[in-house]
Amino acid sequence: MSAVILDDRIQKIERREVGFIGLAFVFLVLLAASLSLSTAARFGSWDALGDRWAHWSVPPLWLLAYLLIRRGLRRSNPYRDPLLLPIPLLFIGWGLLMIWRLDPGYGLRQLGWFLLAVCCLYLLLRFGNDLRWIRRYRYGWITLGLSLMALTLIFGTHPGGGSPRLWLGCCGFYFQPSVGLRLLLVAFLAAYLADRLPFQNLQQGAWDWRAWLPLILIWMLSFGLLIVQRDLGTGMLFLALLMMLLYLVLDRWQVLLLAAFLGLIGAGLGYLLFDVVAVRIEAWLNPWLDPLGGSYQIVQSLITVATGGIFGRGLGMGSPGFVPAIHTDFIFTAIIEEQGLLAGLALMGLWAIWIARIFSGVLRQREPFAALLTAGLGISLGLQAALIIGGNLRLFPLVGITLPFTSYGGSSLLISCLSLGILLLLSNQETTQSRFLAPWRRLHTGMLLGWGVAALMLGWWILIRGPALTARGDNPRWAVDSRYSRRGDILDRNGKELAETTGSLGSFGRSYPYPQAAALVGYDVFPYGQVGLEKTMDGILRGVEGQDPWLVAWSYLTRGSSPPGADVRLTLDIALQQQAAELLAGQRGALVLLDAKSGEVLVAASSPSYDPNQLASQWSDLLADTQSPLINRAITGQYQPGLVLAPFILAWAIDDQAIRLDTRVDHLEQAVSVNGDLLTCVIPPGAIPNPDYQQVLAYGCPKPVQDLVLASGSAAYTAMLATFGFDQSADPDLQGEVLNLSTPASEQELAMAAIGQSDLTLTPLQIARAWAGIIAEGEFPGIRVIDALDWEDGEWKRFQQIDHSQPAIDPQTASEMRSALLENTMITYRAKAIAGEPLGWFLGGIRGLSGQYALVVVLEDGLSAEAARIGTTLLEAVKSTLLP
Repeated sequence: MSAVILDDRIQKIERREVGFIGLAFVFLVLLAASLSLSTAARFGSWDALGDRWAHWSVPPLWLLAYLLIRRGLRRSNPYRDPLLLPIPLLFIGWGLLMIWRLDPGYGLRQLGWFLLAVCCLYLLLRFGNDLRWIRRYRYGWITLGLSLMALTLIFGTHPGGGSPRLWLGCCGFYFQPSVGLRLLLVAFLAAYLADRLPFQNLQQGAWDWRAWLPLILIWMLSFGLLIVQRDLGTGMLFLALLMMLLYLVLDRWQVLLLAAFLGLIGAGLGYLLFDVVAVRIEAWLNPWLDPLGGSYQIVQSLITVATGGIFGRGLGMGSPGFVPAIHTDFIFTAIIEEQGLLAGLALMGLWAIWIARIFSGVLRQREPFAALLTAGLGISLGLQAALIIGGNLRLFPLVGITLPFTSYGGSSLLISCLSLGILLLLSNQETTQSRFLAPWRRLHTGMLLGWGVAALMLGWWILIRGPALTARGDNPRWAVDSRYSRRGDILDRNGKELAETTGSLGSFGRSYPYPQAAALVGYDVFPYGQVGLEKTMDGILRGVEGQDPWLVAWSYLTRGSSPPGADVRLTLDIALQQQAAELLAGQRGALVLLDAKSGEVLVAASSPSYDPNQLASQWSDLLADTQSPLINRAITGQYQPGLVLAPFILAWAIDDQAIRLDTRVDHLEQAVSVNGDLLTCVIPPGAIPNPDYQQVLAYGCPKPVQDLVLASGSAAYTAMLATFGFDQSADPDLQGEVLNLSTPASEQELAMAAIGQSDLTLTPLQIARAWAGIIAEGEFPGIRVIDALDWEDGEWKRFQQIDHSQPAIDPQTASEMRSALLENTMITYRAKAIAGEPLGWFLGGIRGLSGQYALVVVLEDGLSAEAARIGTTLLEAVKSTLLP
């Protein structure tokens, strides 16, 4: 009867185990199929299916490996835990397919190591089920491990030919002794603590230093060898392992406190002594400080995680290869990018379950040695997984160890499988064992909390920080994505291509037929990043914004890239833009032309500029050029306004009924001292009887304007700035954002502010917006650069944006100002600034039945006369083309 009951138990265990294995096998088959179909899916054609078939050797060999291990277990331990084998086998298969996806060469080598590890595991199950040989020869095993470690100091090498030299190898075969030492140290600690230390005395506080001496010496020797090799990550793992086993034996919280103290001391010494440790700690504390240098690996790891989103990009359709050592230290991030948040949570959940099953086995062991050996192996594997996953997520500094069972590394896989074999052999003894119950529950709870924190951190990087991380300029995935998804074109108001997608699927590129528009259009060129409208409209151009989110998610899931983006039509007139660029050639400055009524930007020219098509050959020169050709002076250039403020000050004062244009002024010709230089009238007025404010505008004289502001006071000056929107950004991306403008605190500061020679700086676009209020009917418009979008259906839809227009002055006041500045058919005003860099300003405008246009020109180190020549020439072009 008892034999029947035992047979039923065995069958029940095997049925559960086979069920889990079956689910894992289906999962691996789906992963293999996804990898094979990824190329065809990305190109949208079965003709592109390619030759991704070699990885199909993984699922059948994986299944055969299970059958072999099960055969060994039937003889050595038929009453094993049914979850103890399927979970790590799933990790192995999962890792094999991921490594194969990252590099087929590494995948084939890892498969060879897997087959070797399975054979060793089978031999252990077949002939080593009595584990007393581990306990009996503990000094021999630990001596072997330390000796192999010592040999690396002399004969150490690196499989890639570099450093660190932590491997012993010959003829293409390499083994890392520190990985094996981890298993041997666990076995030694378990055997020593079980045999030599009386638990009752320990728990009662008795202390015999002679009993502790061999333990301390062995651990110090192991740790010392690791420090000499600069393998501080494994050293910290050894420290945590020793302290947790001691806590399990002693049940004293002071042990964990000592471990934390020693860990901090070790980290501090490592930071001071070893550059590699210092770099890793600094990258952990502030990775954003040097994202292209010492922090490159962790920053790219976080971007990779964020890219995965909830469901991932699809196996074979992500770009995890941008992370160095992705197949070893960062395979967890590769899984997240291509299989998403859900896969990451599942992997961590499986680790938590597996460690919990090991922990539960500790409490069922009959002998202290078996309990401590089980505990040590569980702690070692669990800590290793937690440290590397936490390092990938910036919970801890990077420690340079592998994810057990999953990462590439033959030594790690072999030792992990041998550890698994020992755990399987130990999982059959069932009896009540409460000696370690209390401390073990606390350790178990602590590790569960740790996995919970890691899961929250994963969600944080994906759901909260994900959009910001994926939008970073140092995220190269947008360049890969753009090769497989047609980026929308950028056109001018008349349909001429300013930026276009060229090439075919898989080799899409970007071309710029009109480099003169570079200041506004910008560029989208890897590895130089994105600027201008290519950056601000990136989501729409790539097709990830403005469309149904489910459509975008489906495209990423099935094709690994975004859907086609929308074409963007600008308000820019490329013919006028080209003419403006020609007029500015050889100058440093900017020109802005607005539709004064609608706020549409017709011209935004900056000089000197650059050709986006030539970035690869000119990048170094562009960066070194002291004239800063990469800056968009028209929109972001900050300039002292000088006497450009005069029309706005007078218009505000007229609107406030403080003056009229025919109000007499004193000191028309008087110069104003600015930092030792004299600011004079732009045009010498000569002797004019009874001058008024109309002459102030005509000749650009500073003194009457200064007197008017001083008489009005600081509050009135600040109100004037707000009236014309000078306290708001005009940048299309930041429109409406309030700027912090300081109020002049003294009469001297107010005197300089009145003539635009204070700390106030404005962009040409800000001035053009305010000037448009005078050219039109007293209302300055909101800036509009984007006209319409076309989502591949041939129908242009007007781009909706917030209306930032607002009344400034009474229409009658605007009309009076235009009349005062009218010269022939154009409204013109010249001004200059002399504090710091001399500037020449020109404000111009033209009105007709079909439109009203406002123009601003600024020249650095230039004269207002030259600015006026450029401005009037372009206004003539506007008159002939837009106002026939």
